[in-house]
Amino acid sequence: SVSPDGRYVAFYSSRDLFGFALLVADVHTGRVVKELQGVTSDAHYDQLAFIASAGSWSPDGRKLAFVVYAKGDNEIDILDIGSRRVERRIHLSDVGAVNDPAWSPDGRRIAFSGSRGGISDLYVMDLETGTSRQLTEGRYAEIQPQWSPDGQSIVFVTDRGEGTDFGELRYGPMRLATMNADGSDVRLLPTIGNGKHVDPQFSPDGRSLYFLSDVDGFSDIYRYSIPEKAMYRVTRVATGVSGITQYSPAMSISRATGELLFSVFNKAGYGIRALDSLAARGVPVQPAQPEIAAAVTTDSTAAVGAAIGGSNALGRNPAVAGILPPAAALATSIVNSYLNQPLRGLPPEGTAFALQPYRPRLRLDYLGVPAAGVTFGTYGTSLQGAVAGYFSDELNNRTISAVVQAQGELKDIGASLAYINRERRWNWLTGVSHAPWMSIASGVKDTLLNDGTVPAFQSQLLLQRQYNDEAFAAVAYPISMTRRWEFGTGYQHTSYSSELITETFVDNSLVLRRRDDLPNPPSIQLGRVNAAFVGDHSFFGFVSPVAGGRYRLEVSPVFGTLNFTTGLADYRRYMFKKPVTFAVRGLFFGRFGRNAEDSRLQPLYLGQTTLIRGYDIWNDFNGTECTQTAGSNSCPELDRLIGSRVGVASAELRLPLFGVQQFGILAVPFVPPTELSFFVEGGTAWNKDESPVFKFATRSTERIPVFSAGVSARINLFGFAVGEVFYAYPFQRPDKGAHFGFQLAPGW
Repeated sequence: SVSPDGRYVAFYSSRDLFGFALLVADVHTGRVVKELQGVTSDAHYDQLAFIASAGSWSPDGRKLAFVVYAKGDNEIDILDIGSRRVERRIHLSDVGAVNDPAWSPDGRRIAFSGSRGGISDLYVMDLETGTSRQLTEGRYAEIQPQWSPDGQSIVFVTDRGEGTDFGELRYGPMRLATMNADGSDVRLLPTIGNGKHVDPQFSPDGRSLYFLSDVDGFSDIYRYSIPEKAMYRVTRVATGVSGITQYSPAMSISRATGELLFSVFNKAGYGIRALDSLAARGVPVQPAQPEIAAAVTTDSTAAVGAAIGGSNALGRNPAVAGILPPAAALATSIVNSYLNQPLRGLPPEGTAFALQPYRPRLRLDYLGVPAAGVTFGTYGTSLQGAVAGYFSDELNNRTISAVVQAQGELKDIGASLAYINRERRWNWLTGVSHAPWMSIASGVKDTLLNDGTVPAFQSQLLLQRQYNDEAFAAVAYPISMTRRWEFGTGYQHTSYSSELITETFVDNSLVLRRRDDLPNPPSIQLGRVNAAFVGDHSFFGFVSPVAGGRYRLEVSPVFGTLNFTTGLADYRRYMFKKPVTFAVRGLFFGRFGRNAEDSRLQPLYLGQTTLIRGYDIWNDFNGTECTQTAGSNSCPELDRLIGSRVGVASAELRLPLFGVQQFGILAVPFVPPTELSFFVEGGTAWNKDESPVFKFATRSTERIPVFSAGVSARINLFGFAVGEVFYAYPFQRPDKGAHFGFQLAPGW
């Protein structure tokens, strides 16, 4: 859509690869001067309505009206060009699908096409009062309204005419019509044949109408001179003047200069071309005489003409440019003959049909490849394996997932079963699970046997298990495609098991092996409820999100044996500038309340590699890193990573090193998609009675924040998982220094 002064053009573009954005460019240089709106930048939008609708400038050129999908419905948004902010969102509750907004010359009204009950009609909305009025009614389709320069009439596109017969479900080609601004006196305009006549635009003086037609098989621009009642052809483009579909807007005219801008499909993409007002006058269309047409008609073209419905716009049989070869086969095509006989095969009028209610049946959708095995070792026999099955009905409204996994002894087998129902807008799920967790600690010591006469040593292995049995239920209410509310409840029973395996060796030979059960803490019963507000308008690349953003705000009270409340705030933003993404994250998670720091709860650990890389002390910690403090056996380097509350901030520069031609610096066959990332991240963990000390120091006995920086490579492992190899320097572990690490996890 070109601005009233002819200086700028607003258009939709997918140049960032992830969704469409609304851009404004200089007409004469083609330079993009503003990126106004897009799904990746505004979580309010589900999508921009870029296929069947164009934007419309206000008469003063300061505002732009365009259609978006929001909260599952269409709305008209009015954008202030200067501030790049949407100043008004117009939701039309009494109209369904909305398209083709057109701002009136006086700036007080917007005409648009709207659908109600599956029928498309024209409406006009008063911007001052916010009320809308229906201009047309009936079974005909009316779309693409445009105001005359004086605001007294409206031209639009319709399927009215002799070619439309609702009884036979036959519809004529779309053509142009005009009416008064109040909806009265509808008049069909002349056509130049059986092709479409769409996307009308008044010339600045109101004496001509420009439109698109494909009467010769190519979609080109034509001009209808109202005083002369004559047709002129303006363009002759080999690939045609068109948008994404045959009815998509593809043309706009400057109200000040008469310059014509239009989109052309070329080299597998769309580009914008321009014609000045003189070149846009075109050349006359001269209909051929009937006798001449008859003389040049061949049998094959006549058959094609009969097959597709008569002669073309210029009086000759239709050109076959818009038909896939062989065009002559249309005359003998069984499919085409059936399409031209809409009543053939239908039962007699008044035939009664038996009705049956839809009864969903759950059937197997997917079965994970079963795996099973048995291992034998020093500490006994171990089972290994897993299997997963997913079941759903025909509409995928109901789903059951079942998973069983074994990793250890019989007591280490875990399983989960969940049922999800998406039949209505309130989605809900329920399920049960049994999850065993095991931790291992080991040590050795010297001892004596046979009343202290035989030297020996003992190896001890402590196996501690925690069993979480849970029943849960949750509901989710989607506000839009990008935002939803979640509510849930659950009951969890946690029990413990501890055993000590002791092996005694004399002269490196095993002489005694004992397995003793140890006393366990009492089990825990916990109930919980939770509420969360979730937003996600991100776009995922091969290994991590690369555009848009996501967030989650959640609170969850827990009660029973222990009483506390957890809170979560997680915000992530991905700023994409092809091909690079700059990603930032801020995260807080904490427990609050009377039992928030009970020893029976697993403490929160800041050193997880998914939070801060380089501090995986559980796997690579050396006791020599601990700073000795007088009168204490604590390790400050370890203690500062553990608490009941954690906060994390991260930033990454993501570069798609290997990928595909559209998204990747190097498109190398047989090389898995790989992302190179440069990162800086930091965070702190603390307790209720021990707050962090906010200062940067590499060595300290205080609870200070920890930071790391480095580079990583994330690799898509054949769609099965994402592996990450990183090289991180943890600033608060100077003795460890920079080192490599690995994890199986997609980017945050």
